[in-house]
Amino acid sequence: MRRAGVAVALAVLALGAAGAQARPADMARLDGCLRLDRTTTVAHFRADGERLVGAVLGRGRTGVVLADQSDRDLCGWLPFARTLAAQGFRVMLFDYGLGSPDREVGAAAGALRRLGAEQIVLAGASEGAKAAILASAEHPQLAAAVVALSPERFLRRRDVLPAARRLAVPALFVVATDDAFSAKDTPALAAAIRRTHARLVEVPGGAHGVDLLRGPAAATAGTAVFDFLQPLGPTRRPPRLGTECGSAVAASAPAPRPVAFTAGDGVQLHGVALGTGDTALVLAHEYPNDLCGWFPYAAEVARGGTRVLLFDHRGKGTRLDLDVVAGVEKARELGATRVVAMGASLGGAATLVAAGRDCFSVSGIVSASGETDLRSYGRGVPPLYAVPYERRIAAPLLVVGSKDDALVDETAVDRLLARASSTSKRALLVDGADHGWDLLQGVRANASIREAVGAFVAGAGALVPTGCG
Repeated sequence: MRRAGVAVALAVLALGAAGAQARPADMARLDGCLRLDRTTTVAHFRADGERLVGAVLGRGRTGVVLADQSDRDLCGWLPFARTLAAQGFRVMLFDYGLGSPDREVGAAAGALRRLGAEQIVLAGASEGAKAAILASAEHPQLAAAVVALSPERFLRRRDVLPAARRLAVPALFVVATDDAFSAKDTPALAAAIRRTHARLVEVPGGAHGVDLLRGPAAATAGTAVFDFLQPLGPTRRPPRLGTECGSAVAASAPAPRPVAFTAGDGVQLHGVALGTGDTALVLAHEYPNDLCGWFPYAAEVARGGTRVLLFDHRGKGTRLDLDVVAGVEKARELGATRVVAMGASLGGAATLVAAGRDCFSVSGIVSASGETDLRSYGRGVPPLYAVPYERRIAAPLLVVGSKDDALVDETAVDRLLARASSTSKRALLVDGADHGWDLLQGVRANASIREAVGAFVAGAGALVPTGCG
């Protein structure tokens, strides 16, 4: 059991109560990864008779306590903590002392309240996840929600399952399906909680604890955590379809519902959900357009009985693939059990990169003129480059386009299909040079491509891990 915070705690015995200021040298002693600035302060609190020190990032009304796993210190949480603080949360990082981890988590939550947090989320990884469950069950008014990454069933021979049964607040459990420590225990703990309170997210791979928030697993796990926390943070109201796309577009869509969600790296996104059904089609748009460009095709698909999720890509940056994964996860959260991700042009390129780079589960991938190499095209276009990740595309794949398309030619499509590891893959290229969503809607829509895409979506099966190496 690692107790990295013991030396720090003993060094601050003479310091005051929660929120006391510290010299920069005191801050540096917090594992060497933090520095005092206008958004980072120190807090001192007591647990089991021991005085502990923590770092507080941000100034929001919702506080989040991040509890370590046994083999890590608070530095392992730092990138995630900084993103939360930037989104308007007040975040507490601390290392354990010599006492009980669940009582120390509770004491950290109390310190955040004294600093001004009006509600608390207890989040932990592995040992910290178990401590968060125990603390919340023991003190039902302590926290508004719990996030548990890779919890095992026992904490120092204490069975966490009875505490999970008593948990009365919303809880998110995240675990990797090949986690040697938690793959069985985490689902069992989640199942012990009332269905209305618990959500279990299982991601491919073997990442454990805070490692779920970095590397390939972060695309899915990070999306789940950020999206779970979103309603507890500052209010975000996505624009309605009529405001963004105009009244004519809104009138053509069946019951459009605005949705807000967050990508695995913390970038906040918004979109529109149309229709209902067990199968969802997630649509990524072309450059430099927005989600409005997918109409009237999106409305037509929704009226046909398929759930549709459209979203606007992030305004800057190259990780548009993470936006696609977040859209898929949001569709699943809304109730879809089968999800197909389809992108047009730049959105197609992002969808291909996601299918090979990011470890997540999806029923199928459709690329409508998605470029495999955008490194040399156009000023302002993110240089998406799918080629290094093509071999890891394991989900069913359909590529549609035109034979004379200058941006993605037959050679590039043939190479993509040859390299993709999917056991179900095909391409349909038609005569001409039409590009992207023009192949599916409008005066130049191609009947063969529309039929092929419709059949692919209608035949979508179970979710398949893709991009996992």
